[in-house]
Amino acid sequence: LENYWQGRHDPPDTLDPETAARYAVLVGESQINYMRTVVEVIAERINVQGLWLPGDDERADSETWEIWESNGLGSWQSVAWAEMLAKRRVYFSVWYGEGADAMPRIELEDALQTWVEYAPGSRTDRVFGVKSYVDDWTGAQIVDVATPTELHYYIRRDNTEWTPYRASGVNRLGAVPFVPMVNRPTLRTA
Repeated sequence: LENYWQGRHDPPDTLDPETAARYAVLVGESQINYMRTVVEVIAERINVQGLWLPGDDERADSETWEIWESNGLGSWQSVAWAEMLAKRRVYFSVWYGEGADAMPRIELEDALQTWVEYAPGSRTDRVFGVKSYVDDWTGAQIVDVATPTELHYYIRRDNTEWTPYRASGVNRLGAVPFVPMVNRPTLRTA
């Protein structure tokens, strides 16, 4: 999905190598990425202007909006919507803020690097979450695993064995900190 969004379309599988090469040249010369335009036209029109949670009173609504604003989500929301539209989902990672009076910390996570697993028969009970990525500086593979009670951190350099890069710990949040926002969920895909 990301390749289509970025304009990197694979040639049809039925093409012989010579025709595939010609096809790639043709696609490259056309320089029209309709898929990106479709996603971004929709994403730029979505704009959160306030937050309301069921059962909230006005004070709670103001506090929820303050959390949204303190995390800069007003300026990052178009990125979140574009990611969700192009890749069918975007994740928010949620954690405690630093300091006694700090707001909760919310970050956007790429759907190609993050995923969650639900308890059998549930669409809301997240039993574990994973963030897997390659470190830009070292080239090492990093995997962070969260359950509602534990946090684990692993690293693999040069295709060696996975080893902890940080001590495992207690998940003070009491929930998997990765929360998906899914574009048009179905019964088979959450």
